[in-house]
Amino acid sequence: MQIKENNVHDFHIKNILKKLNEKDQDAMLMANFNNIYYLSGYLSTSFAFLIIKENPIIFVSGMDMENAKNTSSIDIVKYESYDKMIEYLKEDGIKNLAIGIRLDCKCLSEVQ
Repeated sequence: MQIKENNVHDFHIKNILKKLNEKDQDAMLMANFNNIYYLSGYLSTSFAFLIIKENPIIFVSGMDMENAKNTSSIDIVKYESYDKMIEYLKEDGIKNLAIGIRLDCKCLSEVQ
């Protein structure tokens, strides 16, 4: 999965990845609609979880799939459950996950 061509979003994602690397974090979980929109161009109408990693991905509700496909510069996956999302993170080798409160990583946790 790759970031679709969008220089503005790509620039911001790369800056966040640099900060995550400096803090020895594998990825960042973000759920704030405004931040997701700022980083991807997709504005959720229900809920979404953005995982910022080398190949970022957004988990979206079923009702938002079409909108997300048409507007997001980041690949999307239908959100099924919290457990499935955690399983995805583990399969991707993510062990240290920053929780994005703002566009930085103030709160950190470990994927369990």
